[in-house]
Amino acid sequence: MDSRPSSRRTSSPGRHRLGKYEGLEEIGRPPGGATLYSAADPATGRAVTLACVALSAFAGRDADLDRFRRDARVASRLIHPAILRIHASGEHGGTAFLACDPAAGRTLAQLLAEQAPLAAGEAVAITAAILEAVDHAHRAGLVHGLIAPEAVWIGEDRTVRVGWFGLAALAAPRATVGDDLKAVGGLLDRMLAGRSLTVELTGILAQATAPRPEDRFASAAAFRSALLDAGPSPPAGPKTRRRLPVLLPGAALALLVAAGLLILDRRPAPPSPPAAAVVEPRPASAPPGPQPAELQSPAAESPPPSPPAPVQPAEAPAAVPVPPPLPARPSPEAVRNALRDVTCALPTVGEHDGRLLIGGTAAGEAARRAVQDLTARLAGGWPYGIEIATAPAELCDPLTVAAAPLAANAALDRPLALRLVTEAGPLRADESLVLEVETPPGRPLHLQVDYFTADGTVVHLLPNPSETGSLTEPAATRRLGERSAGGRFWTIGPPFGQELLLVLASPAPLSVGGRPEAEPASAYLAALRRALRESGSVEGGHVLAAARFIATAP
Repeated sequence: MDSRPSSRRTSSPGRHRLGKYEGLEEIGRPPGGATLYSAADPATGRAVTLACVALSAFAGRDADLDRFRRDARVASRLIHPAILRIHASGEHGGTAFLACDPAAGRTLAQLLAEQAPLAAGEAVAITAAILEAVDHAHRAGLVHGLIAPEAVWIGEDRTVRVGWFGLAALAAPRATVGDDLKAVGGLLDRMLAGRSLTVELTGILAQATAPRPEDRFASAAAFRSALLDAGPSPPAGPKTRRRLPVLLPGAALALLVAAGLLILDRRPAPPSPPAAAVVEPRPASAPPGPQPAELQSPAAESPPPSPPAPVQPAEAPAAVPVPPPLPARPSPEAVRNALRDVTCALPTVGEHDGRLLIGGTAAGEAARRAVQDLTARLAGGWPYGIEIATAPAELCDPLTVAAAPLAANAALDRPLALRLVTEAGPLRADESLVLEVETPPGRPLHLQVDYFTADGTVVHLLPNPSETGSLTEPAATRRLGERSAGGRFWTIGPPFGQELLLVLASPAPLSVGGRPEAEPASAYLAALRRALRESGSVEGGHVLAAARFIATAP
């Protein structure tokens, strides 16, 4: 994001610099004309890999350029353990780019050159991880198009990462979901070439690589499920189960005190439903109590439940009374209050035609799943639709630091409010960022307004070099970023994706020290955490916060 009008330099990768990225060194050339560079972001010290392509390569191919731009936006929002994380996308000086994490380990091509054929268990495990990544992208509406051994990295701990997402428009602009699945089948075939296979694996390979699309697997999830059911068990490795605590407010929290902390058991096995799923009420015979619930869509079949793990008598917990079931239809407000306890998300709850509508954004895949799981637990007899956008997981940090002020604000009848003046769709490159902050009644408050970008930078919008006065009258609306007002204004620039605005309001200015206008978010958040801790001891001090995610795009 640009903090003031300026003429942009038209640097190029050939001069070892692209926008803010420096030290470019060529490291590879994927199919289709892109070039990979190692580079660094001096503002954050982060090493990145840039996938760059000259916009002139799309001369006379407007539809392909449109697809490339669209795919780049979608790819920059993919967050999955088996996908090389893309931090930013954009265009600069006639060059389009994607900035992603550097790949660690060897490519699958290098592994096959050294060890082919692979053991059947290892080949199945690698293929299952690739299919998980591909399924995640397909659910977001993105086809990979360039799946090849060179696009898959195997770490020293045998973790698998898939790269080159967002580049299909270069070499395979007409690629489909079926093409991706056939390509993954081809990888599995190469990994096992020369080995004797079970009848089941032979059949799976035949179906995955069938010439006609209608004869192949219908989805990456179906391919993966068949593979894990029929193939040998993957070799033992680090466990992927994660436990995410979710606290419930009010009466529900009181019911769980005796049991300690409610734990959602996050198992990797069943694939997630599509981003927008319609969920019908659970039948009355469903067992009560806080057990994990699956989101169901009409096209998905529930896998059979896993048998419970045996509990050793010495470890058996004390008996805990089972809480009574929740009301058949808790109010939308009750569901909204419960979802606020997922710290890394800003969910919305509405009602339409007797159906709950859950929306909003979550910082990271774990937070998105937590919103889904908690909704399934609390929605009771409601049918509901849910569509949660996923922002970079790093944006959880500012929400965590400001968790107490956000909760204090949510409890007010007239809370601190934050609005974008332009609400129609994502904010585009070079579009002005104009926002309004409305203070609650009562007393004047000092405002601290911060913009957290997709690449780990924070821009301080207020105070700023042109506007140092942060004190704002009660029940007043303060507009920031309007060009005609003569103060500071900002325009949208790379990196693009989901970003975060955070407003804090306090009786006295927060003691965060003299800050540069833009800096690494981690340094600022450490100072902000200290300042919030100190403000709690001020007589009569009470800090409020409001936050919202915004989508930006080229």
